[in-house]
Amino acid sequence: MSQRRVPGWWPVDELQIVVRAVDAGDTYLTFRPLVPDAQVIPHRVRAADLTPLLAKLAEALPDPIPGEVSGSKHIKRALDGALTSVTRERELSEALGRLVIPPAIWQLLAGAELPVRLRITPSARLATLPWELLTLPRGERLLKLATLAFELPPTIHYRRPRRPDYGCIDPTLAPLRTIDPEAPLHTPFLRAMTVAGRNLVKQRLGTHPPRVIDLPRIVTREDLGSALRAHPPRWLYFGHVSIPEPGMPGAAGLHLSDPGVGGVPPFGGSGRLYPLGHRALTVVDLLVGTREESWFTHERPPAALGLAGVDIWPMPPRVALIACNSGADHTATEPLGLVAATQLLGAEIVTATRWSLPTDAAFSALREYHARLPVTELVLAVDAAHESADPVAGIRDWQLGQLAAWEASGDLGVAPLLFAALTTHHAPAREADGRAADWPPFADEGPS
Repeated sequence: MSQRRVPGWWPVDELQIVVRAVDAGDTYLTFRPLVPDAQVIPHRVRAADLTPLLAKLAEALPDPIPGEVSGSKHIKRALDGALTSVTRERELSEALGRLVIPPAIWQLLAGAELPVRLRITPSARLATLPWELLTLPRGERLLKLATLAFELPPTIHYRRPRRPDYGCIDPTLAPLRTIDPEAPLHTPFLRAMTVAGRNLVKQRLGTHPPRVIDLPRIVTREDLGSALRAHPPRWLYFGHVSIPEPGMPGAAGLHLSDPGVGGVPPFGGSGRLYPLGHRALTVVDLLVGTREESWFTHERPPAALGLAGVDIWPMPPRVALIACNSGADHTATEPLGLVAATQLLGAEIVTATRWSLPTDAAFSALREYHARLPVTELVLAVDAAHESADPVAGIRDWQLGQLAAWEASGDLGVAPLLFAALTTHHAPAREADGRAADWPPFADEGPS
């Protein structure tokens, strides 16, 4: 007796291609077009070919590379690097595009009659790869040929504490925006936005209801929890995120205004991640909350004891975390970071950054760039996209505009160093066993 899927479940308004990557010595990718009888296209990227290109990419990013001491040197390097030079960026993007995307996929994308969506789960080695910039040799950018949406492994749906819930949204509430909260004194975390940037945010956002924009300087984890439990339509955070070591996104901390609470911070990162007693809101905090766990013994953050993180910080369906390495989940072999935490707590769409972002002040001080406030403009663009009907499409449209301006002018304010840092992860509500809500059961064709 043969079985097949009920006809009609395949996407009909776009060509979806599921891209999965894994590192095993070399890096192996599969490209699966979601059309009947389509063949999975496997692709092997040899480490000997990929490693030198990723080293060039690392030199162009504002994150420290091995042997580089902390300070502004790595940011200065990035502001003078390949992602701020039209010629060098194009060369690197073509080399990476030729290596990572097989010819059969480039051909499929170029000849597609329907809009194309790539659903990408990178490997750890490809975690910082700017897929949007990948270029068909002497041809088009991947961003122009397809919509790119990123996904965590399907296990994100297994026993998910809270699925995206649009029904609980309070339509009378404005979006929750936690923009540039002030960290406690005596920490190294300066304000992420300049005075001019904060004024621009208030001015721009004040043109839409509600016209009075409240951007409180002090926001604690308790303040955030109270606001999230009121079920706003979405949440945008712009500030600082710290990760104690590269490849440890599960120890990431989102910095609010909380002072230290004593005890020993988890993962032994007190010197770097929680300086002078300041406590970040970590991935573990978000997941565990204040429940007693034998493996998690440090003193609890201020909140009602005995609650899971999902009860303290339930996430709206749309979340944006604009901060250094906020989207670093894939740098671990088993992705778990702030994107995973927010999706486990109820977010469907999460926009984050795959590498660090220089601030507007860094642009001004290190490159004497005064034409605009590029990071503030990025925050506003993400906010506008999340307000639209389709955030993934909204961010892509903005990135396409930035890319066109970049290729035409080479202006630092529209450099890929900023706009290509964004990733948007999608994890819609699924059934308890991981099936999509509209996924049909197997249909019996009868005797074969």
